[in-house]
Formats: sequence, structure tokens, C-alpha cells
Amino acid sequence: MIKNYFRCNLLFLITFLLIGITSVYGQCAGSDSFITICNIPDSDNSSLDLFPLLNGTPNTGGNWSSDENLPIFVGPSSNGIVNLWQITSGGIYHFTYTVNDSSCTDNQATVTIILGGYAGEDNFQANACEDDDSVNLFQFIGNNPNPHLGGTWADISNTGALSGSIYNATILGPGTYTFTYTVNSVGTCPAQTSTVDLTVHPLPNPGSTTSLEFCGIDDLANYTNVDLLNYISGQDPNGVWSEDGTSELNGPNDTEINVQNI
Repeated sequence: MIKNYFRCNLLFLITFLLIGITSVYGQCAGSDSFITICNIPDSDNSSLDLFPLLNGTPNTGGNWSSDENLPIFVGPSSNGIVNLWQITSGGIYHFTYTVNDSSCTDNQATVTIILGGYAGEDNFQANACEDDDSVNLFQFIGNNPNPHLGGTWADISNTGALSGSIYNATILGPGTYTFTYTVNSVGTCPAQTSTVDLTVHPLPNPGSTTSLEFCGIDDLANYTNVDLLNYISGQDPNGVWSEDGTSELNGPNDTEINVQNI
């Protein structure tokens, strides 16, 4: 009985030591883990430190790599910090940590990031001019972070003038039109949609002009206080004036000149 008891305890001790050695020298890079991030515009999610996400007790001093070759590391990859706002679409991404140590039997571990899609922010005050045949709707839904690519634009107002993200404002002309942009769900992160209300404005109309001609200097005395507004018609209000070669105007809103000084 004593021998058997001694053998059992010795076997237990050897097994315990082997497990300890394996845990210390077997998995130098820690073990795999994953994280889900859905709230993309939250500033706390703009960058992510990968090292604390590893399971186990990884050794420091290793290097990180992106399995999808994303150029989003902040500084050297050994820092293990990535800029999530530089990723252009939601999806599943993998980052592998490698420890170069000859004593390691398992020197790699991977952090999997499940990144939700981001459709940008609603914009109910977008503007364009009626002569713009290439209005990119992406410009209206944010840039810090940028909305993710790969989603779908919908022409809610049925204008027939939308191709992808490009709206041709010359087709329907002035008016207000509604569009939505939707990115698909990723994992447990739901689909996201943003809305753009685009107001297309008519082109500014400076009006048409009539000429004021002088052949001599005899009657100039009658034109010391000429209101230029009397020589244009059909113009939009609130325009401004400029002059070339003279100095009669007292500012962009002045409309009167003295012809004798020209």
C-alpha cells in the first residue's frame, strides 16, 4: 500500500510538472480569442490594443500581423495597436501574434475581430446645385469615421437619377429628394442605415444686362449717380457687385457709380 501510494503521488507530481512546463513553454503567445465591436463611431473603438485580448499568459516582445494584410497598425506592429476606423467595411478580421522563442512549441495566437458595419450619420440638410451631374452622396454622411463601403444606396424618392452613390441633379432639377444607405449585419451586429435628404438648388441668376453708351462728354453731368440695378433684369436678389479697372464702388453691396470719374 505504501509503494502504491508513493507511486500515485509521484505520478501526480510528474503530471503536474509537465502541465506547468507545457503552459509556460508551450503557449508562449497565449491562446486565441475573439471580440465583437458593433458601435463603430464610438471614439473608444477608434483604436484597439490587441495584446490584452489574448487568452492565457502570452510573453511580451512578439510581433503582430494582419491575416488580411490590412495596413492599419498604429506605429510598429510590435505595439499591437490597430486603427479600426481605417477598416473600410464590416466583417471578420484576424490578427496573429508571434513570439520568436525556440523554447515555444506553440508560438502563435490569433485575435479575431468581428466588426459591425457602419452606414454613417443621417444628414437632412445636404445641398447640391441643379447643374451638378455627379453628386457623391457619401460626402454627406460623415468622414470621421468614414461610412463603410459595400452597402446599398436606395432611391426613396424614385428620382431615377441615382447610380450607386452618384446622383445626377440635372435630371429632375430643383427639389428635395431622399436617399438611404444600408450596410448588412455582421455576426450579432445588426444592419445599419443612414438617410440623406438632398436639396437641389437652382443656379444663381445674375440677370441680363443692357448697355449704357456715351459718345461724348457733354451729357456726363446727368450720370453722376447711376444705379447699376437699373440696367439689369431678371436677377436673383442679394447679389454682389465687383469692378475691373475703376474704383467707383464703395463695396460689394454698392450699386451706384459716377460716370464722370471713369
